Amino acid sequence: MNHPTLRRIASWLGLIIPIGLIIGLFWRTWRNDPEAIELLLNGPRSPWRLYACFGLVISSILVTFVRWHLLLRTLHIPIRLRDTMRLGFLGQLMNFISLGQVGGDVVKAFFIAKEHKERRAAAISSILVDRACGLYGLLIVASSALLISGVSAISPAIATIAKATYLLTAAGTIGCVIILTPAIAKSTWVLRLTEIPRFGTRFQRLLDAIQLFRDNRITLLAIGVLSLLVHILSAMGVYFAATGLYAETPSMADMFVANPIASVFAALPISPGGLGTYELAMDYIYNHLSPPSEQGRGIVVASCFRIATIMVAMIGVVFYWTHHREVAKALRVAEAEIQQKQASERD
Repeated sequence: MNHPTLRRIASWLGLIIPIGLIIGLFWRTWRNDPEAIELLLNGPRSPWRLYACFGLVISSILVTFVRWHLLLRTLHIPIRLRDTMRLGFLGQLMNFISLGQVGGDVVKAFFIAKEHKERRAAAISSILVDRACGLYGLLIVASSALLISGVSAISPAIATIAKATYLLTAAGTIGCVIILTPAIAKSTWVLRLTEIPRFGTRFQRLLDAIQLFRDNRITLLAIGVLSLLVHILSAMGVYFAATGLYAETPSMADMFVANPIASVFAALPISPGGLGTYELAMDYIYNHLSPPSEQGRGIVVASCFRIATIMVAMIGVVFYWTHHREVAKALRVAEAEIQQKQASERD
């Protein structure tokens, strides 16, 4: 069996396994708490709260597009906000429907580079910085919520998750200090990191992009605020999804813990759009924050939130159908580049 076939099988398994996992979680909830599913099938407890969930989800995603737009403009890539929005929605869609090794980020970088060929490296850097800002914002929100709410005392499992979150947040903070301090960023030991295979190239692009932000601290501050706002809106969206379905739910403060941590798991490159990993993590944490009578309802809440994100991603269908040939070309080019890199690494 050739390598392309193996990659295709792995891609399909990366979609089938998460879907199977979600079905399994629903089945467990049906067996242990049939009322949770019955309440869902009989109609939401509060439809307007579910509408609010959708509004908060689309608002959080739009904020990520604005953040990326600021990054592009800071990197001297002339692009209109509406074009950034179109590419953003396309990227959201491709994160869910792309079964190969490429996703929405690669497609966005391709279209930016196509319009601004001389800024290809900057386009890739903007996405790396955007991802880094988003992940660090997740950790900041989760750590702050853990400290304020005190939920880490609920169980040993949550206490362990809290310690890991604090550790990652501290590591992220140290990383920010390193790359934002010119003397440290140009030191010999930091430059040696750029020589590490596979990691080094991306790290160098990140350093080059950050160099432009050191002289524009107002934009950097705005990007930081937007990163926090994204995850605040998302956590509120999960809370409204839960209260729209059930009368008794964890508090909003608890959701500021559960959603960012689950989103960190969703950021792992395991399945398209974090499908399955987000639901599994949310279900696990939700159960620890809920009384015994409400165990298993986390998967229902997480799935409701997931449906809202998919509905927003479907907006990208408009751009996809009007540019489907270019999107297909972007996927082919990206797949070819990835295969070439893997072949050179084997050699």
